[in-house]
Amino acid sequence: MNENSLTCLRLLSDSYSLCKVSEEFDISSVSDQIFCTIKESGVTTLIYKQNQNTVNHFLEISHGWNALRIEAKLDFSQSGILYSIISPLSKAKISILVVSTFDTDYIFFKEKDSEKALSTLRFAGYQII
Repeated sequence: MNENSLTCLRLLSDSYSLCKVSEEFDISSVSDQIFCTIKESGVTTLIYKQNQNTVNHFLEISHGWNALRIEAKLDFSQSGILYSIISPLSKAKISILVVSTFDTDYIFFKEKDSEKALSTLRFAGYQII
């Protein structure tokens, strides 16, 4: 059972895709479709709702991702919260992608692993809503 009090995770209803675009790509052309943008040197990664139109200018695309959101506002002084969620997933051999915001974290996993991921987290003491 999870020992911290933050045991509620929300399964987001959308499916997501991750894509890589070059630095020259005009992100504003798809801004209404984007969940998250991660800008690195020379490349940008977008996470967007899969049911949206795709753009032919993506360099690489990975479709079929689900996401969980930690249903609590997290404080920067708290530690171990994300680890307590991803540790059971790692032990179950479920690959993830984590996106952290100022207030909370999102855990992405492939749709093909959805049932296994959710049952693993329930067994670890998390409530999935």
